[in-house]
Amino acid sequence: MAQDKKKQKDAVKQAQVVDKDEHQKTKESKKIQTFLITVPAAKKKFADIPDKTKSDPNYCDTSEGPFGFGPLVFSCLQRFNTIEFFLISCFIVILAHGMMFALIDMSLKLFETQFQATNLETFLMDFSDYFTSFLVSIFVAHFGGRGNRAKWVAAGSIVTALSAIAFFLPFFYYEIIKLAKVKDDLCDEGKIPKVCGTSVIPNKSICISLFIIGQCLHGVAGITVQLLSITYIFDHVPTFSSGLYL
Repeated sequence: MAQDKKKQKDAVKQAQVVDKDEHQKTKESKKIQTFLITVPAAKKKFADIPDKTKSDPNYCDTSEGPFGFGPLVFSCLQRFNTIEFFLISCFIVILAHGMMFALIDMSLKLFETQFQATNLETFLMDFSDYFTSFLVSIFVAHFGGRGNRAKWVAAGSIVTALSAIAFFLPFFYYEIIKLAKVKDDLCDEGKIPKVCGTSVIPNKSICISLFIIGQCLHGVAGITVQLLSITYIFDHVPTFSSGLYL
């Protein structure tokens, strides 16, 4: 009987030890689980990161409308009514806008040498882009942010094309780069050489005016496309992937 009681006590002790071990293991597993759950939640709460992008309450997605040109809407083109296609289009427009910067610098040096531009004309041709961007930035941010941003970006891409045409016209219609004429150093008898030619440069004012107009259009297009396209993409993609898109 005593041996049986001993065995029962040992079994009870072993069962208590096993229960304690299992209880500790469950506690540790619970601690690990709560640790894995609460750390991302705390990080999210600390950083105030939403699950999805919160759009402006005054902004309505239905105002974007279908993909088309005004009332002309084709059902076969609605497959392009996605944020990915918008991103590709913005990339092409911004790339073309950036390429124009390099061409403008080259054209500016050419205009200075060929037209003998004054300091004021050079200043206007060089900085009219920045002044125009500064003047229209608040207007574009206020009205464009409240309106249909996709249409504003499309209008900015059209203005980019118009600025390219304005830069192209002086080279197409007027002779800016003049070919040098070969002159003989020998003087003929009885012939008086012309030392100075005409001081009036033909079509100077028209070419400079077109260049300044192109710069102004380029500034308007740049601030419209770059400002509104970024906010449009940010509001239409998840927050965690917005950096990849931008």
